[in-house]
Amino acid sequence: KISFGRFKFGEEDMTRIVDVLKQNTSMRQLRMSWEYADVQAMKVLGKFIAEHNYLQHLILRGNTIFDDVLIPIAEGIGKNTSLLHVNLKDNNFDTKGTVALAEALKVNKTLKRLNLHNNYIYNDGAKAVAEALEVNNTLECLILTRNGVEKEGYRNFATALKTNTALKQLDLHYYEFGKTGMILQKLVSYNRTDVSDEERKKLKEGVEAEIDAMSKDELSRHLALSMLGAM
Repeated sequence: KISFGRFKFGEEDMTRIVDVLKQNTSMRQLRMSWEYADVQAMKVLGKFIAEHNYLQHLILRGNTIFDDVLIPIAEGIGKNTSLLHVNLKDNNFDTKGTVALAEALKVNKTLKRLNLHNNYIYNDGAKAVAEALEVNNTLECLILTRNGVEKEGYRNFATALKTNTALKQLDLHYYEFGKTGMILQKLVSYNRTDVSDEERKKLKEGVEAEIDAMSKDELSRHLALSMLGAM
């Protein structure tokens, strides 16, 4: 385990750190929290993550990581073959960075837990992550709280969870108790149920009727409001 905190890293600083880290093949956790690193520094770190296949836990919490800074990290995560847990909470990336991370999820085969709490993912970013889950079948826990995602964004996960059987925890926090949230939690719960794949498929198909009914109800309400507005 190696931890850094409250430093400002440039490319030269990160290169020195990575050169030292490369000598330590027993390191399992790298934590860098509440500091600032520029794009060039993160390119160095991203390359290290891609090549250091002993690392299991990567914690980059609260590092003012914007989209351009996240992209090389996401590329490293996609190429890494040992990571189990990535924590990117309390940063500043939005849709562009999230899309890069979603692309990494499509190819990463080891990651079990991803924490994206308190960023700016919004609906388009949520859609990209949901689409990645249609391909990724190893991620078990996804935390998406406080990301400005609305019903439209969360509904994409319903499609992904019809086929995804790996995700066992989807943390939406404030949104979990809305109708869409409850349906998503029901789909996730079926991944935790000890039944055959065929039985699980039937259970999930039963939820599709709820989703369709909800969509029709919202369409009817929208049409009614439109008619009222025209009067």
